[in-house]
Amino acid sequence: MVWDYFILVSLVVSAMALYFNTISIIKKIHRGEETFKDTFLGSILFGYIMLCFFTRILSILNHV
Repeated sequence: MVWDYFILVSLVVSAMALYFNTISIIKKIHRGEETFKDTFLGSILFGYIMLCFFTRILSILNHV
């Protein structure tokens, strides 16, 4: 039960961080700056969100 709340809160925080990271990448590309670190961080955040999402879906399917 506590694990579900942790996943929910961490997903919301990760989604917000991914959104602000994407905005940062767009601004840096517009200015012509290097975006490797931001792109790498964004890919890690996106992977975490997808991992949690699919883990939750599989958990629901196993209980049906």
